[in-house]
Amino acid sequence: IEQLGRVLGNMLAEFLRLKTAGQLYQGIAVSNEQLKEELDLDIPTILALDSDSLHTYLSDRKLTPDHMEILSKYLEETGLAMMEETPEEGKAYLQQALAMMDMIDETTKTFSFERMHRRAKIKEMLGETS
Repeated sequence: IEQLGRVLGNMLAEFLRLKTAGQLYQGIAVSNEQLKEELDLDIPTILALDSDSLHTYLSDRKLTPDHMEILSKYLEETGLAMMEETPEEGKAYLQQALAMMDMIDETTKTFSFERMHRRAKIKEMLGETS
């Protein structure tokens, strides 16, 4: 489980580095491939799941709330970056980031101002009201 957190953290850092360097789609491809190969997390599959199926998918892979937090940040950052060029795909990433944050809230029963802020930002991008 510790290795899972390390892989997720490294993947997020590498994605953000490539995104900052102007290589967004290369960063997405590298990150999605790394998640698939190292953690058996298939982003296209995750994007297609409903809330209950997503919960089962992540539970089957033994993701803790901390792991889901990192993965939701990746989905959020990716979705926000994609909104300009491919808004439908960007929305899918953002919607799953929201679903994951809901799962984290349900699982941990702890309130997070950071998560609340991230959720508001995503809903704003999706044109939703709180």
